[in-house]
Amino acid sequence: MTPTPAAPTVQYASDITIADVKAMRAFFDQQVEAPLISQAGQTERRFARALERAAWPHFYAAEKVFDVDDGSAAMLMARRQRWNELCRILEPWRDTEGYDPARWREVTFDDAQQAADQAAYAAKQKAESAAYYRDRL
Repeated sequence: MTPTPAAPTVQYASDITIADVKAMRAFFDQQVEAPLISQAGQTERRFARALERAAWPHFYAAEKVFDVDDGSAAMLMARRQRWNELCRILEPWRDTEGYDPARWREVTFDDAQQAADQAAYAAKQKAESAAYYRDRL
């Protein structure tokens, strides 16, 4: 039997798909449902229900970004912001079976071009700073 290849790592917001968001939601629901259906005490069930209700708008908003995505830079930025919110919500389960650390990670840039532009800007700033201090030595 051939092993299933691992999904590529998410590097940019442009790498994120609606399937990723749905997979995160399914994982989250599984984690939250366990205390709700188990013999957990009333306090644990209340915490699980509160977490479920608090996280719901974040998952909903992340899914809706894909419904209204017009390919604009603003939509890509919204995708990144919503994605990073979900990553922070799921982070406490990072050592749990089913958690996908290669894909469920915060991203800094919307796409490769934005990352390249930022790297070029940082290099320019570093060179200018070095020149400034070199002239003063």
